[in-house]
Amino acid sequence: MTTEQKLKALAELDGVTCKPNEVWGFALYAPSGLSIGTAWSTEQYAWDEFCKERAKYLTSYDAILPLIQKQPVEVKKVVSYEIFIKARIEWPYDATPEQLADALLRAIGKWEE
Repeated sequence: MTTEQKLKALAELDGVTCKPNEVWGFALYAPSGLSIGTAWSTEQYAWDEFCKERAKYLTSYDAILPLIQKQPVEVKKVVSYEIFIKARIEWPYDATPEQLADALLRAIGKWEE
């Protein structure tokens, strides 16, 4: 998966949505319904800008850990398995944010080769 594909999938899992804006183009919205971005001309451009400027799931524990913590226990177990067995990292807390994100995407079936 490309970095942009990962970030978009994680943002959608986190509840971020992209919808047509009443005024012009598209806007991104947080799960609360509040706009988290200005209007962009296309949906793809909105996601691209979000991935460049706001999405920190691959670089920040403060972004990826709460997203993992919100998942059902079954998903958390698969994330641990992905880290321990597939990534060969002995302790999950030694994994980087990107390794945790990749494991989460695999656990929820969103990973694309």
